[in-house]
Amino acid sequence: MSKARDISNLFSASTDVSTDAEVTSAIATHASNTTNRHYKAGNSASRPGSPNVGDIYTNTETGFVELYESTGWSQVGAIASAPSSVVATNQGSGRAYNNGQASVAFSAGTVAGKTYTVTSSPGSYTNTGSASPVVVTGLQSSTQYTYTVIASNNYGTSAASAASAGVTATTVPQAPTIGTATGADQSATLTFTAGATGGSSITNYKYSTDNSTYTAFSPAQTSSPLTISSLTNGQNYSFYLKAVNANGDSAASAASNSTLVGLTNDYQLIASAVVGAGGTSVITFDNIPQTYSSLEIWSLVKTEATGAADLHLRMNNDSGASNYAWFTGYGPSAGSATAPLGNYSTTYITSVNGAARGDNSVWGATIWTIPDYSKNTKFKQLNHWGGFSTNGGSGINYATGFYGTGLWKNSAAVTRLDFIQTSLTDFNQYSIISLFGLKDS
Repeated sequence: MSKARDISNLFSASTDVSTDAEVTSAIATHASNTTNRHYKAGNSASRPGSPNVGDIYTNTETGFVELYESTGWSQVGAIASAPSSVVATNQGSGRAYNNGQASVAFSAGTVAGKTYTVTSSPGSYTNTGSASPVVVTGLQSSTQYTYTVIASNNYGTSAASAASAGVTATTVPQAPTIGTATGADQSATLTFTAGATGGSSITNYKYSTDNSTYTAFSPAQTSSPLTISSLTNGQNYSFYLKAVNANGDSAASAASNSTLVGLTNDYQLIASAVVGAGGTSVITFDNIPQTYSSLEIWSLVKTEATGAADLHLRMNNDSGASNYAWFTGYGPSAGSATAPLGNYSTTYITSVNGAARGDNSVWGATIWTIPDYSKNTKFKQLNHWGGFSTNGGSGINYATGFYGTGLWKNSAAVTRLDFIQTSLTDFNQYSIISLFGLKDS
């Protein structure tokens, strides 16, 4: 107030102190001064918006005096009480397999905590928050958990609450294990082994040919084998697979084998090997499907430069002495009018692929058949036909045809074929061998 005003003027009958501008300004300034430490009261929502460390507040909602510290408002002089009414809710949507999540709600005790820690049983998965609810993650799929809560403040930690009711954690399913893809007319079948459900039933599967765009089966399919339709004949496909439940899609499986779509079920390409630059010593077809009546192999092979150029075949990597017998015949060689015949016992079955002429110009073609390859009650027969030409190598034109039959003296089903050049010399670049499966029904 102005020094020019005296006490008698201030308290004259014509002056109202409650509305006097200078008086009310002085009172407001005093009340807002942060050093004056006025006590204030109200519920939790009415606490001062910009308190200073050391401010005191009477919380009419909790009935406790509170002190403002650097970490927030704290009740004065009371250890936090144990929370109550703990209720857990599973939150499985979109959660990865074995990374479940639960939201745990609770009521604070009569003395509130500054922090609340939730712990699961089993597993002791924990998380801490400043208020209800607290979310706990990392839970194992298809596992039932109960939860307890403790409260902590500046003066100590409460006892644990009573445990919640048990709640099962659910997630998306585990990724399926891919099996074998088999092509057909504009379609393919795909076998697989289902993974764990994630705690929620698998309702469908999705497939992809590029591990990017996935298509759900419509109508839904939930058991092996799956039928994939609307494919393009003449194309090779590999497939990836995801399982679906109410929480979402699993991770993707590994890729299946590549299968050719468009040939009928009677005749299908299983695999094909083309030799690249630098050549290779062995061409192997392994894990041969056992779903066909017989196998057929086409070979077009460019030989090494010197020596005989036979193409050897071993079954199931068996190189045992005298485990094979074969008989072969072919047209007369140069300068001979006699077509040789041979009856042999050795460590492989041989098809004459050519007789090299000191260069890389010899090509040989062979068709092999292995009937009853998947049976385990009989020895395995093999038949082959073909021919070769030197193609004018070293100035010599030479061509002939050949035939033969062989026997692998073993009753095991054939699951692997190895093709080897004479003396393990390399197949040259551009050589190709293809394996087909044939069905008689």
